[in-house]
Amino acid sequence: MKPFAILTLLSLTLIAAGCNPVADVNLSPTSEAQEITKESLVDETNDGAVILYWAEGCSHCESVKFKIENARLDDKITIVQKEAYNDDEVYKEFFIRLKYCQVPEHQMGVPMLWDGEQCYLGVEEIMETINNKLQIINNR
Repeated sequence: MKPFAILTLLSLTLIAAGCNPVADVNLSPTSEAQEITKESLVDETNDGAVILYWAEGCSHCESVKFKIENARLDDKITIVQKEAYNDDEVYKEFFIRLKYCQVPEHQMGVPMLWDGEQCYLGVEEIMETINNKLQIINNR
């Protein structure tokens, strides 16, 4: 029983560790994060693409990526995938978008989808957003 409890605790710690970036962020509440404007967030979403921020070791991220690949959604809509925690520039970009969307600190984490205007968090919300965008494209 004791090895099972240790293994369970270790697994939960690893899963949780990959899903909340707030502790490492180097932006204070009075820094550039509060001065973010829509114009300053120019990125790959200009042509209708979306950006999926994910992290190694995050099971929710893997679930979103699997669903996208399994349904071949990335063949129908441009989905730029960015690993949020291993690249300082991507990490800062990710965090600034979360601040722009006014996501509370206790909800900040991956997976997160950015469509150029809004942040979408969690597997269900991300998949629903991608499917809604596909419906709009298909109805044109």
